[in-house]
Amino acid sequence: MKIIFDLLFILNGALGLICVFLVCLSIRSNRNVNIYLAIILFAASIRLILRGFLALYNQSELIWSFGNNDLFLIGIPLPFLYFRNLTDNKSKIEIRDLIHFILPILLTIEINIHLLSSILQIELNSLIISMVILLCFLYLVMSLIVLLKNFWNERNPIEILNNKKTLLKKWTTVLFIAFIVNGTKLVLSLLTSNNSSVLTDNFIVWINWLVVFIMILTSPSILSVYITQISREREKPTKPNYLWQLKPVCKITNPKDIHLSKKINGDLEEYFLQIQQFVDEKHIFRKSDVTLNDFAIKSKIPVSHLNFIFKYHSVISFLDYKKKARILDALNLINEGYLKTNTFEALSKNVGFKTYNSFYIGFKEITSNTPQNYLSSLNQ
Repeated sequence: MKIIFDLLFILNGALGLICVFLVCLSIRSNRNVNIYLAIILFAASIRLILRGFLALYNQSELIWSFGNNDLFLIGIPLPFLYFRNLTDNKSKIEIRDLIHFILPILLTIEINIHLLSSILQIELNSLIISMVILLCFLYLVMSLIVLLKNFWNERNPIEILNNKKTLLKKWTTVLFIAFIVNGTKLVLSLLTSNNSSVLTDNFIVWINWLVVFIMILTSPSILSVYITQISREREKPTKPNYLWQLKPVCKITNPKDIHLSKKINGDLEEYFLQIQQFVDEKHIFRKSDVTLNDFAIKSKIPVSHLNFIFKYHSVISFLDYKKKARILDALNLINEGYLKTNTFEALSKNVGFKTYNSFYIGFKEITSNTPQNYLSSLNQ
């Protein structure tokens, strides 16, 4: 029975590594969101695997030592950073995120080499343990605040596709419980040196991570949920998410299109979000001669799928979508101060229009305002 139990730990860890692989595959589209999750899952998976192998060889002391290794203190801020960045759409990790690791690193160094204790010639173990416990509590509370404000509150400031709200709420709840369990185990390990409860504690952790891994494997779309934070963007141009329709805008009669509809119907929302995110991040339409085929190649979305989506699930054509995206790009640049050092003509070329006249017509058509009047309204 013990051997089976130990093998379950190894298998659970292997399951976790599969999840890490899936997360890494999605980092390209949600880099800032998933990099923290990848680190968390990798650390948990390695711990489960090593715990299983050590138990097979009856190394109970090593299990206790490894399971409560001080190096894991460095990961205390990771849950908060994951939840916080889950509401952002960014392609790079910000320097400010690294500030959260300074104190955990200093505490880890002090626990292992007792540098400050040696300099001051006093015992600081109780103070260090108290600081670690306080740090765990602080980041759990900060995570809870983020979740209550953005995901668990029905009147949240985050715009999420309706059928993703329930999934995202379940996912954040399961993950938060996982962090509570691991945080509690970390605190208990600091408060006691008794290893008699190692088996029980690790079994709880095993169940805890198994639920997380299974949820990722059964609902992989949680790794690519695209969230737009509208509370901070109310004064900026609205992104054309309303252009997409789950229900076909016209009747599908072509046999090939009917077959394709059945094939991609469940992935439509992901395609909508992938298209919009690709446009927002890569600014592909700043090239004046971009075609649908070019877009398909760059975005890695099959051209047949793109054709189908714009034909049956978009209220405007690809050409009109391209024009609208360019005007929204121009509005963002204007709001960021682009015209302080550049002309309207330079702006029109930068966002992909071949002539200023076509830019002017498109701008007035979409905003019901001229570029000059729009700029004047910003300066008032």
